[in-house]
Amino acid sequence: MGRKIFAVIEVDEERAEKLMTDATPGDYLEREFERLEQRGISLKNWLISDEDDVLRWARYIDYLVEWVFEHSGEELDKMSPASYDEWCNNEEKY
Repeated sequence: MGRKIFAVIEVDEERAEKLMTDATPGDYLEREFERLEQRGISLKNWLISDEDDVLRWARYIDYLVEWVFEHSGEELDKMSPASYDEWCNNEEKY
């Protein structure tokens, strides 16, 4: 069994559209990861995380992902991100 590694991967949508017509960024990412599977690297799940998404829940997910990467040090052991309700009440701060 392999190790799980969380990463932020950005896809240049303009370039992806040139390489794959009618493709979403996720479709493009899945296609590109097919090549990596031969080397033991696979894409299990993906989601689009944008801080300016129309959906509030999606913006919260983006906040959580960014929070995790910014607070991954051992010295931050007792900290936790804002709950969804807290985040909604203070969204402009985040």
